[in-house]
Amino acid sequence: MVTQASFFTRLKSKFLGAVNDAPTKLDLGTAPSQGRQFTPSPDPMPAWRDTDLPAEIGKAQTMMVKEEQQILFTLAQSYFTGQGCIVDAGCFLGGSTLPLAHGLKANARFGEFDKEPLIFSYDLFVVEPWTIGIYFETGTPLDSSFLDVYESNIEGQEDVVSVHAGDVTQAHLPEKPIEILFIDLSKHWTINNFVVQAFFSRLIPGHSMVIQQDYLYHEWNGWLPVTMEYFADYFELVDHATVGSVVFRYIKEIPEAELKRDFFAELTKAEIHALGTKAAMRWQNTQQTTLLASRDHLAEVLASQNWA
Repeated sequence: MVTQASFFTRLKSKFLGAVNDAPTKLDLGTAPSQGRQFTPSPDPMPAWRDTDLPAEIGKAQTMMVKEEQQILFTLAQSYFTGQGCIVDAGCFLGGSTLPLAHGLKANARFGEFDKEPLIFSYDLFVVEPWTIGIYFETGTPLDSSFLDVYESNIEGQEDVVSVHAGDVTQAHLPEKPIEILFIDLSKHWTINNFVVQAFFSRLIPGHSMVIQQDYLYHEWNGWLPVTMEYFADYFELVDHATVGSVVFRYIKEIPEAELKRDFFAELTKAEIHALGTKAAMRWQNTQQTTLLASRDHLAEVLASQNWA
């Protein structure tokens, strides 16, 4: 059983390590979506709830529920146009990669797409304590790589997947704009800030979809609803799974100066609390309860950091 303590340890360590660690300021250059014209998107969100998933998608163990994989498969199959790429940020054992890859190959226009990998998958691929006995056998060495397991799970999809192992803040970024951005690696607000700077800047206004996998999953990533509420003028909430993933459409371009800011670090505790409350009030019942708990847990974490 995964305890809150062990899971929160994972959240803190997954991509940068300790809570106080932060990536250095990076020159991310000019994003490929800035100043270019793109084809307007089709319907905001294709129907996905009755989607039949290929059996091969079940090959990889995952924390995702079927609904989340249906969303990814359907977006790759019916929404992706080929004018950009897909980012699979936090792929773990392949539970997100497989529906994206199979959906892409089921796309009616697949034959017209560039003959190069269109899915960019990122993860540390490092065994952590909480995963042993759940996803890896007892006795698996800590900090060992599970990249080989991932590669085995996605066998047959290598032609459409470009795999990037290691610290995402040091990884190669896609040269193309991003049509579909799946996020399951923002396990700390510093990583979240990097995702905003590096990936939001590559989104296509009026078209790109962002899937925040941890938004409705648990209470330990409170910076995610705060982030999407902070940028609420630039996104619309279009759909969601019962738990976990929430889908946002990027409706207009975020100013470059705003993207370059370390926005979360500049917010006060009161501002963060207010944004968390506003995000929670968009929901009802269990989902609202989850987001209020997320807001309150984040407040406790910030207090322990003597946040202003």
